[in-house]
Amino acid sequence: MALCFIQVGRVVPGEYHSYGHFVIDAPYTKQDEILAILSDKDRSEIGLHLGIVCDLSREKLSADIQFHLSPVAANPRDLPLTLTFTSEAGYKIWVTRQDQTMKL
Repeated sequence: MALCFIQVGRVVPGEYHSYGHFVIDAPYTKQDEILAILSDKDRSEIGLHLGIVCDLSREKLSADIQFHLSPVAANPRDLPLTLTFTSEAGYKIWVTRQDQTMKL
């Protein structure tokens, strides 16, 4: 399994807002393959832990949220000791919130 590091953010006029990232332990290494194994519920749960979604029972992750796969795999020693959640497909996911806004 690969520990894939994926940044989560949104472009707003003149800025990129990064909410943080998640690491997923999955057998895939391409962004489209990784995103394909995440259910809407998984995406909303990631959004909840990043502060994008407030209520899992009422909200889905907005379509304008962008995911960017890092070309470098995550280091297992850099992961939090506690798993954030397990995806519906059974993959381990660690979510780290890091709110930042950058000018484009």
